[in-house]
Amino acid sequence: MFNSIQLFGLVLLGGLAAGEVSRRVLALPRTTGYVLFGLLVGQSGLNWVTHFDIESAQLFIDLALGLILFELGYLVPRSTPEAGRNRLLAGCVISLMAGLLVLLLFLYWGFSTGSALFAAALCVATSPAITIATCSDVGAKGERTGLLYTMVAINGAVAFAAVVLLVPFLIDSEPLSGFVRISNALGSIIGSIVLGGACAGLVLLGADRLERQAEHQHLLILGTIVLGVGTAIYLDVSVFLPMLIFGILVSTIDRDHKVIAIRIASDARVFLVITFVLAGAALDVAYLRDYWLEAILIALARLA
Repeated sequence: MFNSIQLFGLVLLGGLAAGEVSRRVLALPRTTGYVLFGLLVGQSGLNWVTHFDIESAQLFIDLALGLILFELGYLVPRSTPEAGRNRLLAGCVISLMAGLLVLLLFLYWGFSTGSALFAAALCVATSPAITIATCSDVGAKGERTGLLYTMVAINGAVAFAAVVLLVPFLIDSEPLSGFVRISNALGSIIGSIVLGGACAGLVLLGADRLERQAEHQHLLILGTIVLGVGTAIYLDVSVFLPMLIFGILVSTIDRDHKVIAIRIASDARVFLVITFVLAGAALDVAYLRDYWLEAILIALARLA
């Protein structure tokens, strides 16, 4: 019905309009409007945006994910070593408690132990995109907002580590020992940390040469994110941890504030709109109709 360029314009303009209606008329975050517009034009609605279109836009989605994770890491506030340890401990406890409750639900529903652990690990994560976009829309700032970013980052890191450690045991295609499987998982985590550190080093060195020129620094950061995301995909590791480490290291090391960070909610909102509209387009509400009770129970377990 539409060619790819028309669909791109439709996603941007329709998402923009729906986001503004959501914010100004319904007093809801703009991301709500983006997702609802995606539902309207996706497979659960008019089917203007198909799975093929979503797969074709995977590059934008990957870049948006990299930007979001970098910004989340960058927004995690600096703290004293003692405060940092306390926050890390609190975040890990919250993540493990939520994961345990969700795990019990999946076991009760008859899932195998491995599948239940994997699903629970995924449910532990809190969406950084929704957190950042919502805080931007409502103008949330200050110590509590910084604590929120810290908890979201810890939740995501715990979920990432759990998934990476579990996946080798869920894949039975090769007869490997437990030690080899753990070694592969730890290698993936270490590789992610090294990649994040390399990206941070590149930006810090570049920012020192470019001085405080926003347009050039934003290009530097965006290019580094593209390279980092591409390298993560090439190495077959998750994008999450490298980009999160990237943002945290830049924020922590850059004490002279030489880096002018790019903000996805303002400087690169186009990626945010595309991501949420396509996420809504990919949703199949038929599953929600069939499993609405399970979805509510999982949400309640996460809130407990």
